[in-house]
Amino acid sequence: MPDVIDEPATLSQLQRASEEQPGDHFIRGRLVEALLDAGDISNAVRHFSVLIEVQPDDAWILALGLRVCVESGDRIRATYYRRQLRLVSDITKHESQHALPHPSHPSRDRVPVRAPLRLITGGQASADNELNMADPAD
Repeated sequence: MPDVIDEPATLSQLQRASEEQPGDHFIRGRLVEALLDAGDISNAVRHFSVLIEVQPDDAWILALGLRVCVESGDRIRATYYRRQLRLVSDITKHESQHALPHPSHPSRDRVPVRAPLRLITGGQASADNELNMADPAD
């Protein structure tokens, strides 16, 4: 889909798709963008309010909220969405910097672990119920 939607047919297709699939947040988000592009601020606000209720911490939806507020002239809420968007971006950046290496990374090769397990019956463990879990390859 193009970034700017100025065709009434495309706008009506998005409205119809949003009605047929009300749980599809991507379609509703694209509808909000199309409504803003068409200058229909009140309907954009209405559809955006559904999105923000369902996914309040989604960066794309926060960016849509910022755009809705800017285009509707609501500077106070625009400031709120700008801050929320920055916060979500910072959290995402922090998480990616401290993420564990991918499991296929050589430093994460798995070593078989043998750990004694106790089978608990009747709320008590006993030494004769101990199991030894070995690697199936042994």
